[in-house]
Amino acid sequence: MKRFIRTRGRVLLPYLVLFLASAFPYIHTLKGPFIWDDDFLITDNAAIRDLNRTFHLFSIRYWSTEHTGTPGQYRPIRTLTFALSYRLWGLNPLGYRLTNLALYILVTWLVYALGRRVLRDRTGALVAGLLFAVHPAHTEAVAWIKNRSEILACLFVFVSFWGHLKGEERRRWGFVLSWFTFPLALLSKEVAVVLPLLLALWVVYTFPSHQWLRNAIPLIPHFLLLGIYLGFLFGVLGKHVPPSQGPELTWKGHVTAVLWSIWIYALDLFYPLYLNAEHLLPKEIGFSHPVVWASLILIVVVGCAMFGGLRQKRPWVYGLAWAAVSLLPVINIHYITGRPLADQRVFLASVGVCWFLGGVISTLSRLPIPGLSPTQVRLGVVTGLLLLLTSAGVYAFQRNRVWIDPIALYEDTVRKSPEAERAYYNLGNTYKARGEWEKAVLAYQRAIEINPGYEGSHNNLGLVYYSQGKYDKAEEEYLKALRIQPNAVAPRMNLGVLYKTLGRLHLAEEQFKKLVDLNPSLPEAYLHLGDIYAMRGQWEEAEKAFGIAIEIAPRNAPAFMQLAQLHLRLKRWKKALMAVDRLLEMDERDADAWLLRAELLIQMGDLQEARVALEKVRSMKPHDPQVEVQWGLWKEKQGDIKGARMHYEEALKQTPRDPVANLKLGEILYGEGKVAEAEKYFLSALRAQPDLLQAHLQLARIYLDTPGSRKKAASHLKAAFRLSSNPDVRRRIQRILEVLEEGTEEVSR
Repeated sequence: MKRFIRTRGRVLLPYLVLFLASAFPYIHTLKGPFIWDDDFLITDNAAIRDLNRTFHLFSIRYWSTEHTGTPGQYRPIRTLTFALSYRLWGLNPLGYRLTNLALYILVTWLVYALGRRVLRDRTGALVAGLLFAVHPAHTEAVAWIKNRSEILACLFVFVSFWGHLKGEERRRWGFVLSWFTFPLALLSKEVAVVLPLLLALWVVYTFPSHQWLRNAIPLIPHFLLLGIYLGFLFGVLGKHVPPSQGPELTWKGHVTAVLWSIWIYALDLFYPLYLNAEHLLPKEIGFSHPVVWASLILIVVVGCAMFGGLRQKRPWVYGLAWAAVSLLPVINIHYITGRPLADQRVFLASVGVCWFLGGVISTLSRLPIPGLSPTQVRLGVVTGLLLLLTSAGVYAFQRNRVWIDPIALYEDTVRKSPEAERAYYNLGNTYKARGEWEKAVLAYQRAIEINPGYEGSHNNLGLVYYSQGKYDKAEEEYLKALRIQPNAVAPRMNLGVLYKTLGRLHLAEEQFKKLVDLNPSLPEAYLHLGDIYAMRGQWEEAEKAFGIAIEIAPRNAPAFMQLAQLHLRLKRWKKALMAVDRLLEMDERDADAWLLRAELLIQMGDLQEARVALEKVRSMKPHDPQVEVQWGLWKEKQGDIKGARMHYEEALKQTPRDPVANLKLGEILYGEGKVAEAEKYFLSALRAQPDLLQAHLQLARIYLDTPGSRKKAASHLKAAFRLSSNPDVRRRIQRILEVLEEGTEEVSR
């Protein structure tokens, strides 16, 4: 028994050590928020919120029209794991970060487990695993949630590689496992295309030349699968996805861009002290540049080492071959638009580097050195290794601090790359999200200085000006954005919203109609058009616009909400209730839908069901002023005026400008004969909501009874006439206005 425990302990101890080494640099990142691309890939991605539509995540439609990442990507496995995380964690970033860390620990264990087979050396494999665990270049892949694709691709590459090794041991199921897991790697991230070549190099490095052909036969399915994948990516998906345009480079510029990429990634792998979220790739540098020569020398040295290791059959040199091949898809041989250089892309290549260094360090520990005993040599190597691991782990820990604070990340980036326009743009976005308007303005202005031709910076600067109430400046920036890109959706949408806010409904309608012409499948444009029609009292047109928005996106919650509110306004109770129930079918935790349902049921007189809805929404929003207002309405229907008044007053304590609470409290005071106080509340209601019909009618009633206030009464009656959709009410208002114009003393209300 003791022998069994000692044996199991020796087996499990390396995995425990690797677990601790992997977790240490990232433990503090678990408290971090979603950051950068996480927003549109996770928080704003409606596609991951329904596991019943899993197949949709694999569809061409999703990746060609709905996915918000770089055009041409096809990474459904990552998106599927996001959907699973959403099912378990909702939008709590802790769960997503825990998943990334757990996958990273698993990959680290596999670096060690496979390293034992590759290096044929337990010590070298453990050193490789430790180096991989604390490698600072992994921070961007692990601490940035969206880069789960890197970890997943590496994980499935490992499983496929392990299956192939088992197949070589005459366990044929291993080859089948390798073939079936290779597509999972490809569907995680495109970098997995290197696996067949990695396996081919494994055959070359492991077997004598006369056995190469026989051992390469099991690789035929891998290359066939790779051909099918590339045919789908470029021949099928590529036809549906508009190509991304990179900079125009001469052949010399392209060659130097590749050499620059090699140098940056070599630093990331071997000297990762210059990690940067936005490495800049110079457009054109001469062949005399030092980086060009350094890269060429590096290529020669690595090539010679790989060739020498092949001849001498040194297993750890295979690590260099792994690293070199894994970098081929990411060194801009085919220019990568968006971020041509990114630290995350060395993740798979770093496996080979760690195997190489692990083998070298293990070999050094056994080298005879004159004047030193073997124990002294091992002690010196272990001491140096511990210093290296500690330094790398501490640096990785420090580097990860920027990945839990967007401001820290972008400020670090602009400090290292002062000409990084996108970093200033992202910094502006972060300040904008935090409401730090002046800082956001400065960041966007700097981004525009660097690149005046990017409409996104102008658009977002316009959004900041809009939030500050600087509408003229906002309009100017939106128009600049549209001059740069006339078909851009966001600035035209925002310009329409600006005009709608300013009451310039004709101009707003014009913008939204242009959007519909540009993209007939844009539901937001129809929602805004419906709003405009409703503001004009064009109820049929408004209903039609909301209906089109729902046809385009059948699960469009805002469209159902606005349609329900329209029916409520027109007192079409059953239609409004149907729209609200549809909202609750989509999301039974939708507090706004429950609140609207309560309002509808109160209007319909179904007070028992209304109470159920109010209790439901109160459990979700215990101190919401809108809930207090609806409780007040419910109390009024019950005949409890005193209780209603208490709820309205509580709502106004939280939101003094709430229009309905002001209106209802004014009505109670008017009923008590406190006309002056009631007037104040009605006016306050109109300041908050100028189109509140009932407030206009109540003020008209007050002013009709007040000597010398006939003009005020007429003004409110005209507003009520414009807002009312009831023909009888409009006729009654029209008769009163005619009487006022005739100057008759008595007006029957």
